[in-house]
Amino acid sequence: MLRSPHQVVIGTNDIEAQARWWEALGFTRRLVDPLPAEAAHSLYGLIGVTEQLEVFVPGAASGSIRLVHTPHEQPMIGPWDRGPHAIDLYTSDIGRSLDVSSAAGARIGGRLSYAYGALSMEEGKTVGPDNTVLVFVNISKRRPSLLDSSPTRLHSEVHSVVNIVADVDEAGALWTGAAGLQKLADAVIDTPGLADLMDLPKPVAARMGLYCDRAVAPIRLELLSFVGLDAADEGADIATWPLRPGLPQCVWAVPSVAEAAVALAAGGATVAAAVDTPAGPACSGLAPGGIRFELVTAP
Repeated sequence: MLRSPHQVVIGTNDIEAQARWWEALGFTRRLVDPLPAEAAHSLYGLIGVTEQLEVFVPGAASGSIRLVHTPHEQPMIGPWDRGPHAIDLYTSDIGRSLDVSSAAGARIGGRLSYAYGALSMEEGKTVGPDNTVLVFVNISKRRPSLLDSSPTRLHSEVHSVVNIVADVDEAGALWTGAAGLQKLADAVIDTPGLADLMDLPKPVAARMGLYCDRAVAPIRLELLSFVGLDAADEGADIATWPLRPGLPQCVWAVPSVAEAAVALAAGGATVAAAVDTPAGPACSGLAPGGIRFELVTAP
């Protein structure tokens, strides 16, 4: 019923700082009309007319980021806490990507290399404005992205959005059921490098589920759950309402917001009433597993 998510929303205390960072990574800014007060409150729990700005990769049909100003602070996040985690971009050169991000003012985090099946993958983390976590991914066989048609680019559009959940099967049921997406991958990542990449206090394994439409188009929704935690390691749900800075959420463009909302609600999501935005009707929702999402009218 749904196609892959077409956009990511990130709350930010400083839109200009976020925009400059994404521009350094190869994105281009595009002006977006402010959100009326009613829409800002219904979609994000914000008060008053709200500034927003889009950054996108020229030539990409999807995978853009909409920056929405929020006055709220980022919540404290523990190592095992559940909720929005990271944005992934494909890169043709991880070392260069980390250098570019660092030169733009971001903090460089851990790296890991691992293999599953016939695939080998390398990942490198950087943390930008609003503590936005961005992971650069270089894999031996990529999913479709703009790098297929523009191989000289350093970065793709947004490849995936990562959410930490308690159980991949429980959180993923809505997306393969009512939403009609496919589970593109289901793998266990078991390498000490994961703790370094994610700043975890000890090595653990994690199960990963990757969801998208039949065309395997970006953006992909990635769900990650830790495997074998002790009782003392139990995490909590991250506060995501009102909109907090640095925490990504997926946006789906649909022909009818009302029809999509009914279908997802029947599958177990909590969906708010639609409101008018400068781009047409939109609504916000909360899916099992604490996954916040947005439905907007397809252009």
